[in-house]
Amino acid sequence: MGKDLILVSVDKTIGLSCITEDFTATFSENSSFVYLADILLRHEIYLAEIMTAFKTDIDAHFGPALYKLRERYALLPLAESTREYIEAELTSKARTGAD
Repeated sequence: MGKDLILVSVDKTIGLSCITEDFTATFSENSSFVYLADILLRHEIYLAEIMTAFKTDIDAHFGPALYKLRERYALLPLAESTREYIEAELTSKARTGAD
């Protein structure tokens, strides 16, 4: 979730990443870096598919937008849009009495 991050891996020989809030960019022909970027992208796609298929169960166990995991392991602060989504979901569940 969030709009300010792009990470692209092309042909396993070139890597590119960009974080736009204060603008950070990276370029690499280092195959190890490109491999890691490629794996990261694949895992994000896998996670999106899993979240779509099992959203209700995942939300019940980890909270909306995986907030319980984010609290435990996050090294970076949440994007404001992600924080707003989590707060809205938790408020909605508190109103309806859902876990």
